[in-house]
Amino acid sequence: ATSEEPELAEVVEIRAERLSQASPLPSSLVTVIDIEDLGPGLVTTATIARAAPSVRLREFGGPGQMVTIGLRGAAAHQTLVQIDGVPIPDATGMGVDLAALPADLFGKVEVLRGAASMQSGSGALGGVINLLTPVDLGSGFHGRLSAGSHGTWKGNLGTSFSAGQSQVLLLASGLRSTGDFSFASNNNTPYNPYDDQVLRRHNNDVLRGAWLVKTTSRLGDSQLRFTHQGVVFERGVAGLLGFTARQARESNWSGLLDLRNRWLFGQGSLEIGANLLATGRGFSDPLGELTGVPIDNHQEERVVEAFATGIKSLGQNLLIQAGLNLRQDELRSDKFGEPRRQEARARIGAEWTVFDGQLTFAPWLGLGMFSGESLQWAPALGARWRIDPSLTLRANLTRAYRVPGFNELYLNAGQAVGNPELSAETAWSADTGISWRPRKKWKLSMAGFFGSYQNLIVFRAVSNYRFMPLNVGAAKMAGLELEFSGRLHQNLDAVGHYTYLWTVNRCGEANRDGNQLPGRPQHTAGIRLQGHWGRFLAEADIHYLSSNFTTEANTPDKEIAGRMLVGAGLGLRTNEGVTVMIQAQNLLDRQIQDVRGMPLPGLSLFLTVGFSRKDLKR
Repeated sequence: ATSEEPELAEVVEIRAERLSQASPLPSSLVTVIDIEDLGPGLVTTATIARAAPSVRLREFGGPGQMVTIGLRGAAAHQTLVQIDGVPIPDATGMGVDLAALPADLFGKVEVLRGAASMQSGSGALGGVINLLTPVDLGSGFHGRLSAGSHGTWKGNLGTSFSAGQSQVLLLASGLRSTGDFSFASNNNTPYNPYDDQVLRRHNNDVLRGAWLVKTTSRLGDSQLRFTHQGVVFERGVAGLLGFTARQARESNWSGLLDLRNRWLFGQGSLEIGANLLATGRGFSDPLGELTGVPIDNHQEERVVEAFATGIKSLGQNLLIQAGLNLRQDELRSDKFGEPRRQEARARIGAEWTVFDGQLTFAPWLGLGMFSGESLQWAPALGARWRIDPSLTLRANLTRAYRVPGFNELYLNAGQAVGNPELSAETAWSADTGISWRPRKKWKLSMAGFFGSYQNLIVFRAVSNYRFMPLNVGAAKMAGLELEFSGRLHQNLDAVGHYTYLWTVNRCGEANRDGNQLPGRPQHTAGIRLQGHWGRFLAEADIHYLSSNFTTEANTPDKEIAGRMLVGAGLGLRTNEGVTVMIQAQNLLDRQIQDVRGMPLPGLSLFLTVGFSRKDLKR
């Protein structure tokens, strides 16, 4: 507790030496991905998170189109996304859109697998994606410009400098894409190949700008940090095949202000802070191409939060932690007025070590009180056993809850409409894992997990054009995770993962109960290779998904086939700090849909040129 960043969680790292901020449990199963380690080419927040096991991305189109993420079989709206620990509201009720959070603004991504309401509050049924802005700011400047397929241009600029006792970081990012890729269509007749044709995706463009301002100041024994992050973008909404729209549009903006100060004293620390998060979304379908009737809707959500977290060491073997968060959410909607919700969340826990630090226990209890909702409780128990310096065993048992978001209660966004009668979801999660580090550059880990979900919220069709979230029963999920990272050769590194996922629907309804949950492939795997030989760089990645159903009835003719996506890249780094990288995505030109009715681009090529006077430390 006397160090600036106490050890809060056991992590499985991908070439990263940073302890997790996502959970205080030392037994947590966390993958930390350093964005700089992914090379100088084109990267996105979504593809970064896909480097961890048990991650399920759902992609709704080409560059800049909606991408959501789920963990361990949980839906995207059951997976909490944070920026520096601040929860991001779900703007549509279908999960946070990672396309609105460009990777250029972040230094690391933490993927915490397993229920985590004890620490993070409502929403973390399947886990937490924590996007970390750069911490060690360094000095200098850098820039990167990418251009490629589908009329895509992407660039970023950044600088960092000292100002008295403060370090200042400024980052800006921009993206433009026409998104007009070609795709194969079977005209919804999979058994008749004679009417198949190649079509072009229209109204799939995007224009996005984002920025980050961050200052870190030393004030005696304390550290004051200010962060401002913002995004604004507009894009076309092409819609599902068969309901393609040429004039439907959506616009989004978000802004985060976060101020926090941390004091170190004796054998403890105290951090207090406050943040303001505002988001806005506009959706327009003037011809009713997606909704059946013309619609022009605007909604804004504002969240104000104050928090305090304290850590105190009591002797050599006991660490006490406690925290309090006070939060108010407010929705401004053309249709629903200004509903508000207040939240008070408290937590307390301990970390107790025995046998000279080999065995650690971490009991926790979290409580959440919401206006208009019943009291929610989130107990957690974690244990870590360091069998020897290279071998560690971990186990966790946690309960989580998720109170429906405003945009599930009051959504009016074309094909999706809200349901004010929703109640909270709950889940129990258990996991155990073992990690082995035989050498400095190698780490292997294996974990098993089980989750039981109650009162699930699922979007269901209520008409030919509209979907509504409903509480529909229960589900159970279990699985196995494998992960490795290591240096295969002096100049060649590899990271990889595999996940087996078992899910079963327990809604109690005919034709659904006992079925596999839709959108959850049983097998997921990925591997990434990176090499460097002098000034030359090379990379390759493979990502595999098995087939998965798109309906709760597990209708065979609506199943999405399994697929393997391959990417590769070659680059050159000069002594003057300039890098050039050419990358191919979907190298095998697979014609695929990740969400039924939403085609994805085939083979795509991108050229990236970057420069740096001195690399920023992330």
